[in-house]
Amino acid sequence: MTHNYKILVSTGCSFTAGHNKWNEVTAEGLNIPCTNYAKIASGNAHISRSLVYGVYKALETYDPSEILVGIMWSGKSRYDNYHADLSVHKFKNKPMYNFVEEDPTGGYVRIPHDNPDWYSAPFFRLYYDEVGACIHTLDQILKAQWLLESHNIQYFMTCYAGDVLPQKELADHPSLKHLIAMINWDKFLPVDNCFDWCLNSDIPGHYPDEASRLAGINSSNKKLQMKATHPNWLQQRGFAEQVILPFLLEKYHIS
Repeated sequence: MTHNYKILVSTGCSFTAGHNKWNEVTAEGLNIPCTNYAKIASGNAHISRSLVYGVYKALETYDPSEILVGIMWSGKSRYDNYHADLSVHKFKNKPMYNFVEEDPTGGYVRIPHDNPDWYSAPFFRLYYDEVGACIHTLDQILKAQWLLESHNIQYFMTCYAGDVLPQKELADHPSLKHLIAMINWDKFLPVDNCFDWCLNSDIPGHYPDEASRLAGINSSNKKLQMKATHPNWLQQRGFAEQVILPFLLEKYHIS
């Protein structure tokens, strides 16, 4: 049967932001437009908040049956903090973003775990906890799930890399077990994550071998690091064509 979708609403981090990513290729395969709320290095709270806004905006134009949502969750140690007036703090060299078109002065400032600075270091020194980060991410997944299912909107989810969901040793933690059990895993793509799938595929990446890729990761050159830790456009297309579109065909019986 043919699908009834008229728009793909997508969100995520740098694996989803920009052009020639999995979301655009998926929308191309379905012959529908794509609205993308992804931002570089955004945390999962930002992803879920942008989804709420994206669904709200889509419902102004489309019936729920006409909306398809795709979410690629980010690292659990990534956080974002909202400020009503970003100019007051004069943040320098920090990504700032906002998905709410009607809020021109406010926005979110990222709190990175991998590159702590004057703004983020106190947070991780005083407040960060590994189990707490897992709770935070699982909360965002459930928030998105319950929103979409309450509106009868079809969706699929996946992870950008392997640092999103709780590791096996934490799966039975008493503060995580009930959250994990309530997630609708049938809506997740049948892969561990996008990055590992791309690395293990036969699709050529940025680097011809693992040693060269690791050298790029360890380089001080940000562009080389970006290439070493992100799928290229060929792998993004392969992920959409070989994983996402077949999943949609099987799950929702679309052509």
